[in-house]
Amino acid sequence: AVWIGYYFDAAAGWVNTFGSGVFYWADGTYLGPNPSRACGVADPASSYAWRARFCFEVHATLCMASAEPSPSPPPSPPSPPLPPAGATVATGTYTFTLHLSPASWGAANASCVGQGGFLASFHSEGELSAVMGNSDVVAALGPQGAAWIGLRADDVGAYAWADGGPLIWTAWDSGWSHDAASPCVAASAAYDGAWLGSTCTTQRPYLCKALNDNAAPAPPAPPPGTAASPPPPGGLVPTPGGYSDATYSYSYDGETEFMVFTEELPWEGAADVCRRNAGELAYFDSLAEWTAVVGGLSGFVSASMRGAVWIGLHDAATPGVFEWSHDSAATVAFSAWNPPGCPSDAGVQPDNFGGNQACVAQAFRPCARWDDLACTRALPFMCRVAPAPPPPPPPP
Repeated sequence: AVWIGYYFDAAAGWVNTFGSGVFYWADGTYLGPNPSRACGVADPASSYAWRARFCFEVHATLCMASAEPSPSPPPSPPSPPLPPAGATVATGTYTFTLHLSPASWGAANASCVGQGGFLASFHSEGELSAVMGNSDVVAALGPQGAAWIGLRADDVGAYAWADGGPLIWTAWDSGWSHDAASPCVAASAAYDGAWLGSTCTTQRPYLCKALNDNAAPAPPAPPPGTAASPPPPGGLVPTPGGYSDATYSYSYDGETEFMVFTEELPWEGAADVCRRNAGELAYFDSLAEWTAVVGGLSGFVSASMRGAVWIGLHDAATPGVFEWSHDSAATVAFSAWNPPGCPSDAGVQPDNFGGNQACVAQAFRPCARWDDLACTRALPFMCRVAPAPPPPPPPP
């Protein structure tokens, strides 16, 4: 395969460095939002049809030069204004925004996608109640109002979320039909958010759902001349010499180190840094080990950086089957997706939001748990490093 000039731009989708709008994608290529494989190649095995690849891969490059200087392109038209928001509800992972300008289901979802999200999905009663029971949402919709959410039935009556996540819980209103004649779904303010089927062309307000940035708030600047604060308590110590760029390390057993890097990288880049430091993206052999390490690092990660760090779990090989990156045959011996203590409005993980969340982060906000995310997202990361062997004895 050879690199060509097509790549995925978060604002514009798939674009060419020369501005061409011609596409020749191979069948089966994922062209949805936020792809993990975001750079294009021409594949000679498929008559040079195009395929999406990870941008860090090494391939030959096909170059193109213009015979004459190209004129400067005209300036882009200004972005259309966002529809007015009637209410906003932030949970630990997502922000839900109610838009009051009525739209059909399709136009509503297109509006949400244009804002970096999708029509809202819900995976638990607590998540639905936190949004549809919010006083601002109730007041904006009115006592008889309903808003589009991201659920829709296909031609054979199978329901699916617009964001690609799993349908693991439902909240149908018992007195309202949901069938082939009413394939699109709205949540009703009159019945505590219960779902009702509707024709997709009906004009309604709509709820968008987007990932929070989860950046830690910047601390206020200290007065000039103030001494630096000491490291946070809880067993955290400066990383020993010999490991580049790590900020802190923690060892719950006095042997294996779990090192936190505050540099933000995509999942593959983070895995590469761990391997160059004689380690792997963090993995855990038991629930007790995970509990000890997360407890030891939670104060530092939550207070000083984004509330999540990459670990070595992923389902890139087989969607829905998670494995550790250091050894695909290693058993994932426990689950930390939805441990006790997470707030009821935190939703359910993994939720594959956007249909491309194949890599896993250790989240610390709103609670300590695993969270699947798009592999291209830049996050801090945690490496697991075995103790270095002792130096050889000096020569006699």
